Amino acid sequence: MAMYQLVDHKGKLVVVNDLSSCASQDEAIAALAQAEAYVRTRPPGSVLLLTDVSDLRYDVHGVEAMKNFSSAVTPHIKASCVVGISGVKSVIYRSILRVTGRKIPLFESRGGALDWLAAQ
Repeated sequence: MAMYQLVDHKGKLVVVNDLSSCASQDEAIAALAQAEAYVRTRPPGSVLLLTDVSDLRYDVHGVEAMKNFSSAVTPHIKASCVVGISGVKSVIYRSILRVTGRKIPLFESRGGALDWLAAQ
């Protein structure tokens, strides 16, 4: 069973990578791997991606997995955004932006994030 979801929002297909529902860092890393495998099957510049990291706890291994995921999927991304960034996660977020060179907007809610992605 996939740990990511494909959501139709306003006629646009969005990959929702919900790491907030992961019970452990190992589960979050597995979710990243599954989402990466799917995204890499899509044409370059075609994927709308929402990643929710609300309530996610991780250590250096989790941070490295997130950086690797972000770098690996970058060629396939049309637009992406994140929900759930606060506190120390802001430092990690900025490092991911540097690694990928992408602009990844932050949103407070999934609804706002999905609306923004659907407009891209």
